[in-house]
Amino acid sequence: MSAPSRRPYPSVQRWAAELDEPTLLWVPSLDVDEDARPLAPRVRRLTQAALHVGDGIGSLDTATWLALLASPHLNVGVRLDAELVPLAEALDAVAAPSRVREIVQRWAPRSALAPARWAQPPRGPGGRQRPLEVLDADAMPVARRQLFATLGGAVAPPVTQHDHLVALWRSRTREEPVSSPAIDLASSGCIACGTCVKACPHAALRLVPAALEFSPERCRGCATCVQLCPVAALTSRAPLTWNAILASERPWWRLQELHTRRCERCGTSFASDPAPTPSSTLCPVCAERARNPFGSFVPDAPWVRERLRARAGPLHADAGHRVVEEGASEDLAYEDDDERARRDGRDQGE
Repeated sequence: MSAPSRRPYPSVQRWAAELDEPTLLWVPSLDVDEDARPLAPRVRRLTQAALHVGDGIGSLDTATWLALLASPHLNVGVRLDAELVPLAEALDAVAAPSRVREIVQRWAPRSALAPARWAQPPRGPGGRQRPLEVLDADAMPVARRQLFATLGGAVAPPVTQHDHLVALWRSRTREEPVSSPAIDLASSGCIACGTCVKACPHAALRLVPAALEFSPERCRGCATCVQLCPVAALTSRAPLTWNAILASERPWWRLQELHTRRCERCGTSFASDPAPTPSSTLCPVCAERARNPFGSFVPDAPWVRERLRARAGPLHADAGHRVVEEGASEDLAYEDDDERARRDGRDQGE
């Protein structure tokens, strides 16, 4: 039997964010039959409850798990047979996503450690075991206070995964490095052309009047900025950890201080030396055109070299790049072997 596909559960995320009293949530394991379970009322306060997931506990996505773990009033336990086991001891039993496993094992959030006094279901009068309230993951209860606030037009802002990670970081009982998708960027020789800022699909880079800045919270590690930088100013080192990202109070990290001015010829802003010189009043493109008015300017970037190598052939790529820089015909640099053979054939026919 294949595992169900993961999906977000906004109702669970909203319920966990609004919780305002200590609550123990029983999460079923993969081998528990959840069919035909009664649903709890829509508006109710609970101190202990069981979660019913229609598509199976394996369908909870990472964001939903993080919302449960980030709630300061919630403890999450896993129901195995008739006992309640701390989440940290039953990650396989609930098919937790890899990121959730890593956080629980390395940070040990308080919400994942169920107290021993909650090891058994609640008991009613006479010591008889009282059945737990069962909550539907697609229709979680709404607190009265939140219900009235919603009717009054007040809507809480959405909580992002980063907000959940911040809450988990603050409530950790153990600290070990947790990997993040962000790469550790460094910059040297930036010309403030803005190529990396426009190319980043996650808006993780920005140019401010005096610097190039980087937001590791937004970075997803695609390294498009490094590949497309026309002057190879950006380099990437080892991936960042969430520990380093969350420990910093600055959402934007300064990669390089810049002194910018406007090109006297085209009006484009570019980075230059603080002390103006006749050559520093023009941007790199206009400066190259002034030095070589009949040539072409090809940036010395990795992606440009790869493009030249692919189109001109491995034996002619470097030579073609020099030909363009020396001001000869640009077509020679992009001429591949097939095109050269066709041209030679035409010359011989004539």
